[in-house]
Amino acid sequence: MNSIQLGIIAAVAFLILITIGYYWYQEAKFKRIVENNFNYKSFDIADTAGGIILDKSNDHMNNSTAPILQKDIVQKNIAAADIALQNSQNGNNLQDNDLLGVGDLSGVDDLGLFECAGEITNNNVSDDSLEAIFIKLDKITFPYDEINQTLDYIVDIVFEEPKKIKFIPEVAQYTHNSIKVYVLDKNNQWHKYVKTTKYVAYALKIAVDMVNSEGVINHIQITNIYNELRKFVLQNNAHIRQSDYSSALTAIHNQIRHIPKIKLDLELFLILKDKTSYTNLNNFFLQNGFTELNGQFNFTENNKPLFNINDEYNRGLQLGNSYELLLITAKLHLATAPDVVIERIFDIAEKFMQQFESRLLTTNRQVFTAHDYSNLNRHIVNYVQNAEKNNIELGGQLMHRIQ
Repeated sequence: MNSIQLGIIAAVAFLILITIGYYWYQEAKFKRIVENNFNYKSFDIADTAGGIILDKSNDHMNNSTAPILQKDIVQKNIAAADIALQNSQNGNNLQDNDLLGVGDLSGVDDLGLFECAGEITNNNVSDDSLEAIFIKLDKITFPYDEINQTLDYIVDIVFEEPKKIKFIPEVAQYTHNSIKVYVLDKNNQWHKYVKTTKYVAYALKIAVDMVNSEGVINHIQITNIYNELRKFVLQNNAHIRQSDYSSALTAIHNQIRHIPKIKLDLELFLILKDKTSYTNLNNFFLQNGFTELNGQFNFTENNKPLFNINDEYNRGLQLGNSYELLLITAKLHLATAPDVVIERIFDIAEKFMQQFESRLLTTNRQVFTAHDYSNLNRHIVNYVQNAEKNNIELGGQLMHRIQ
């Protein structure tokens, strides 16, 4: 290799080094410009203690970015800060923070809040603590049974002073699930909240269905609901507590994955030899404990529906028509005792066949025999055992919500 070739190689290498150096310089210059103009440090949401969920408004950024899923009691001047609220009556978790202005709460009783709730009996809880306020709240009788501690996300809000309320935060924007709201008045009486009605409230209770026929609520929805209520609390000198929804959601998911195998709809037919008028059928069913709604005849026991009877296409019977084939349907997963439902169906079928010349048919419209009856009973026994094995409560509220 001669000197000319070596010179060319050296020149090319020099140009390459100059080009690389120039790009390094430009990159460093760009970084300095960005830092000088924006001057903030980025961070990863995953590194924060409780995560951050932003709602639709940025006006309350400081409020909405506090740890959301914190489970400890956070308050000032409480000696027993390590006592979780699950040691109280209903096992709910207390949630609050310094921004709520928790401090000397000794004036609360001077306002007459919860006077009928009684004294605090737990020696580890101070009478002027935040936990004591919620314990007193739990001692007040709640007269409504539509709230379920394991299937509802529950938020309690207590005001330090009686508060005039006409509107509450609009949390329905975060979920399509049913939302129930209750108001505690100055007489320590709970009332169902009615929109646009004015209240003088000592406390609020908000319950959101965590599961329905459309599915299960998720953590982000719950967090957004809590954020919205928390902003309301900050603006109204109040304190907030949310239920332990995490463990409740886990239990719901563990059951729901088995439910498709548990749902059981029973269908049987009653066939008459001759067409029979609506009037005669109506008289028979009403005399034997049925109620009628839109032509459908429902059999209930202890105010619980067991099965119903319609025409062969599962439509209500109509006045003026005659029928020779009737459909009996029962949702056995909605019954606490499916074997009792079977007994009642066959009791009614026997009475029906005694009064009308008729026969009972299987789902396949074959004559129901003694062998079919034995097989059905064995199937029901196995069905109940399978539900118990998967910790599913037949006829329970979860079943009714997702039916």
